[in-house]
Amino acid sequence: MTLLGTFSYSVILCGIVAGFHFSRGHGAIRKLMAFYCMVHGVMLVGTLFEYLGWFPGWRILGDEAMGFNWIRYQEGFIVELVCGFYRSADVMGWHAAAVCCLSIILASTSHGRRRWFWGLLAVWAVYALMLCGRRKMVYMLPLFAFALGWMYWQAGRRMHKVSLAGLLAIPIVSLILVADWLGESSVQVRYYRDSADETLARLEEGTIEELSKTYQHLGFFGSGLGTTTPGSHHLKVARPRTWQESGPGRILAELGVLGALGFVGLVVSIVAAMWRVTLRQLKERSQAGLYSSGLVAFFVANAGSLAVSGFILADPFVAGFLGIMVGSVLSSTRTDLVKARAEPIDAPPPLHAAALPLAPREPVR
Repeated sequence: MTLLGTFSYSVILCGIVAGFHFSRGHGAIRKLMAFYCMVHGVMLVGTLFEYLGWFPGWRILGDEAMGFNWIRYQEGFIVELVCGFYRSADVMGWHAAAVCCLSIILASTSHGRRRWFWGLLAVWAVYALMLCGRRKMVYMLPLFAFALGWMYWQAGRRMHKVSLAGLLAIPIVSLILVADWLGESSVQVRYYRDSADETLARLEEGTIEELSKTYQHLGFFGSGLGTTTPGSHHLKVARPRTWQESGPGRILAELGVLGALGFVGLVVSIVAAMWRVTLRQLKERSQAGLYSSGLVAFFVANAGSLAVSGFILADPFVAGFLGIMVGSVLSSTRTDLVKARAEPIDAPPPLHAAALPLAPREPVR
C-alpha cells in the first residue's frame, strides 16, 4: 500500500522532471500538444456514439464491459454518465476539457487555416464534455479562461487581448450551441442548469468540512501513505476506514498535518516559479510566453478540479501528462540560458588587408 501511494505521488513529480528536460523550445511542446489533441479528438468520437446509441453491440463503448452503470440521481430525473471509449466519465471529461484548453493555446499561436482547425477542435471537445455529466470537468473551462485573461492583464498585453477574447469565447459559444442542440428538456442541460447552486456548497464540503472531519478521525499524523489512493481497496491488507474524495482531504489523510503543509509549500513554490517565468516572457513579448501562459492557466484549472475530487490525478497518464506541461514551463528559463551560451560572443570585426597600412619598402640594391 505504501509503494502504491508513493507511485501515485511520484508520477507527477517525475513528469515535471521529464518535461523540464524534454522541452528544447516552444516547438517541441507545441508538437506534443498537437499530437495529444489530435489523438484524443478522434477518441472523443466514442462519446457521441454512446450518446446516440450507435453500435449497441460494441462492448468497447461505455462502462458495460466493466460491469458498472454510472448514474447521477437528481430531483426529478436521472443522469446517465457517458464515457465513450474511456471507461470512466471522469477520465473522458478530463480529456475533453484538456483538448479544449490546449486547442485554444494552439489556436492563439497559429494563423490562417490552422487557427480555424484548432478552434473547431476546441468546439468539438466542448460537445463531448457536455455529454459526460461531470460538473467539475465542465467548470475547468471558465477557470482556464479566467486564469489566462488575468495573466495577460497583469502583463499588460493589450494588443493581444482582442484575439484572446475571441478564442476564449469559443467554449462559451459552444456551450450555448450544444445546449440548443440537446434541447432544454434534456437531462444533461437540466443537470448543469439546475445544479449550478450546488457547486459552492460542494466545494466547501469537499475542502473545509472534509479537512476538519479527516483531522478529527485520523489525527495529526493521518492514516499513512496509500490508504486513500484509488486502487488500494484491491489489496488484501488491514487498513483504516477512509472516505476522502477531494484532493486536500486525501493529502491530509495520507501525509498528516506536517506532510500536507510540506506538500502545499511545494505546490506553491512551483506555481510561483511558473508565474514569474510566464509574466516575464509575456512582458518581453516572447513567443514562448504564449505557450507558458496557456499551460499555467491549464494547471490552475486542474487545481480547481482537484479541490473537488482528487481521483482523476491518481490516473498515471493524467498525472504524468500534467507534470510534463508544468516542467516545460519551468524549463523555458533553462532554454533561454542554453541559447545564450550557444551564441558566439560578440567580437570586433576582422581587419581587411586593404585597411592595413602599407609598410615602407626598402630600395632594391
